[in-house]
Amino acid sequence: MKKAQVSDLGLSRVRAERGGCHHHVTARARLPAGWTLEEIRDVSGDRDAVVLDTDRVVTWVGRPGGDERLRPGIVLGFHGLCLVKPVDDEDWYMGSLHDDGSVGCWSAYGDLREALRGL
Repeated sequence: MKKAQVSDLGLSRVRAERGGCHHHVTARARLPAGWTLEEIRDVSGDRDAVVLDTDRVVTWVGRPGGDERLRPGIVLGFHGLCLVKPVDDEDWYMGSLHDDGSVGCWSAYGDLREALRGL
């Protein structure tokens, strides 16, 4: 994993190469209110956790009767897993980060701390 400092955001830009696809932090990536990246890493136990760009397809596949498209407001990456906070929902959704950058979510949590511990 290659890291480069993005001074205007105060965040690290992370580029992870998976099957030719690049996942990285941009201006559209943001942390949850009241949380630092260090706190997210501490609670999750993943020292490589990153904040990812929200410009991606996120689908809730845990719903009977069909998949539902979510509008991501925050996306946190944990190796092959993600936590997604939609813009119009209070829940956090856990899912897999696919090679094309999309996320398929199968589990939902009412609280970020609970979701981080569920990783």
